[in-house]
Order: sequence, then structure tokens, then C-alpha cells
Amino acid sequence: MNQIVQTKSYETKKGEELLHEKIRILKDKARKIIEDIAHARSFGDLSENAEYHEAKKLQNKYSAELEQLTQYIKNLHVVESHECDENSVSIGATVHILDCDTEKKKVYKIVGFYEANVDEGLIFYNSPLGKVLFGKKLNDEFEFKPNPNKDFFYKIINIAYDK
Repeated sequence: MNQIVQTKSYETKKGEELLHEKIRILKDKARKIIEDIAHARSFGDLSENAEYHEAKKLQNKYSAELEQLTQYIKNLHVVESHECDENSVSIGATVHILDCDTEKKKVYKIVGFYEANVDEGLIFYNSPLGKVLFGKKLNDEFEFKPNPNKDFFYKIINIAYDK
């Protein structure tokens, strides 16, 4: 079993809800697997019973995932907007940035791991861009270097938190 590091995890309220939904789905799958194992056992000899062995593999997989998520929740802190400095980028902030070269505007929301979705502009606070944005203030200019060959220069033009 993988060693679990005991560090604090952060999520928004929405991230916490997504995490609990993932756990609910895994528990439903685990219950179904128990039924599948019982059904496979009814066929008799388990040594050559592919259905049984596959169901046991899935049971172990779901159990490990549930244990990992349970540990994550034990170390979870749900960040509320009132905890954050409204003038600084933190978890839950919607950040409007301006590309200093192209004048193109982009909007990102800084979130926890379980809510992150780059395609929707939901950036994990511990991702490369999340780390660069974290703690920045209104009108701060910063460089983001996603790879060694490209630099982007941005300015923070708005920071907002859900109320």
C-alpha cells in the first residue's frame, strides 16, 4: 500500500462537494463488487474463475482509492471566502489577468485538486500557474514560464471572491 503523507489539503466548498460525490460513487461501486464476488463464488472452483479474480482486483482498487480519499478528507481544510485577503490571490479567488504583450484578457479561478479543470479555467493552487498566481495582488505584474522556450508576462487586473 502507498504511504500517505500527512499534509494539509485545501479545497473550496465546491471541491469538497465533488470529493464527497466521488466517495459516494466509489462506495456504490464497492458494494456492487461485493455482489459480483458472491456471484462469482457461486460458480465453485475459484482457482480458474476469471470473474472472481477480476472482481477481487477491482475490490482492492476501490478499497485503496477510498482509503486515500478518507485520508485526504482527514487533512482537508475547506477555504471560505471570508478567510481570504480580498486583495490577494488565494484559493477561491477568480483572477482576471492581462497578457502584457497581446493585451488579451484571461480569467482563472484558483481551486483545490478535486475541482481543478483547466478547460473550464479552474486552476489547481499547486499547479505551475497556481503557484505563480498565489499571493499576488491587484496590479502585480508577473512572468509565467510554462516551458524553457516561452515566457509570458501578465498583469493582475481584478481579484474577486464569491460571497
